[in-house]
Amino acid sequence: MLNRVDEKGKVFTARVHKMEVEVNIVTVHGHVHGYLHIQAGQRVKDLLNNPAEQFLAITSATVSAKAEPQPKAAPRATQSKQKADGYDEQPEPVCSDFLALNKQYVISVVPVDEDKVERPRGEEYYIPR
Repeated sequence: MLNRVDEKGKVFTARVHKMEVEVNIVTVHGHVHGYLHIQAGQRVKDLLNNPAEQFLAITSATVSAKAEPQPKAAPRATQSKQKADGYDEQPEPVCSDFLALNKQYVISVVPVDEDKVERPRGEEYYIPR
């Protein structure tokens, strides 16, 4: 790769172009909808299996926390947010331009916009559009 160095010693490298992949992510604490950025020819699986990267960079992220179970207690006026089934009401989703998500908390990642393709032996697999 060719690098350019200016008179002050600053190194300029070639720009890396990445693809934007819309994903739904299930974590141990809720759901995340946003965009992962992968290099051309790379799969989402490759990004998840890369041991050098501990975090997933997600842009235009919407985070929805799941309701947490609460212990049953005597009804009081201060517990008005608690539902009858023992779960708190669903918190409002939080939107962020950027989110660094620790891969240790990821349960599953599902690309949203995929086409289903048939292999010659009748098996199916998915490719990004």
